[in-house]
Amino acid sequence: MPHREGGQSYIYLNDGKAGFQKRIPFGPPDAAIRMAAAADLDGDGLIDLVVIDERHGAFIFFNQGKRVFSAGVPLGNSKASPYALAVADLNHDGKIDVIVGNVQAPSIVYFNDGSGRKFVPLEFGDNKGTVYGFAVGDLDKDGWMDIAAARSDAPNVVYFGRPPGK
Repeated sequence: MPHREGGQSYIYLNDGKAGFQKRIPFGPPDAAIRMAAAADLDGDGLIDLVVIDERHGAFIFFNQGKRVFSAGVPLGNSKASPYALAVADLNHDGKIDVIVGNVQAPSIVYFNDGSGRKFVPLEFGDNKGTVYGFAVGDLDKDGWMDIAAARSDAPNVVYFGRPPGK
């Protein structure tokens, strides 16, 4: 549960009976985390967290096991204000990539090199409006993931995936 208004974010643990009394704090106690996504980024079998903080950027909190998460590791060094987040394997390498939408700035795909610790950024789109949501799927059934971006103050748009070099 990200905290967007300057407070502590938590992971709430299901007790198996739809009870969520146990929780694990993550991130700073004064966070402005708009969204979080969960995925195993480093291939260790543990679910990590990717978050976007409207004031400070995108971060990864690596799951270290036994209900412990690392301090936030910055993802890229974009000066843009992040506003949307999604995770998916966009380049068919079996590793989860991170998609960040921004306020009046191009969106960015961070391609995972497989370690979960190094990402290659690729900007896409324009700097119009604010991306406030993504949907990822193979819309044209060509085998490559496509990205639909919902935006305010600009038209919604679909970016079609394709193999490298095409």
